[in-house]
Amino acid sequence: MKLSQAEILNLRYQFEEITQNYNMPNESDIDTIIWFIEEGYKSNSLRDGFNEAMEIAETIRGQYGSKNKKITRGIEI
Repeated sequence: MKLSQAEILNLRYQFEEITQNYNMPNESDIDTIIWFIEEGYKSNSLRDGFNEAMEIAETIRGQYGSKNKKITRGIEI
């Protein structure tokens, strides 16, 4: 299901709130979401809200198309 831009931004806000004290790159872009999905468990899996943050990250990631495409700064290449 395709989400509206407002819904994606709302999810992004929720993700940022949950992960504000997590060990993550300091950027706030789609690359951070991808990093979190692929690497975030290593230093954050025991933190409060990790599972919810992962669900949100996967939902946001799913809105950017095929998982096989490389996304850099929101641009599919």
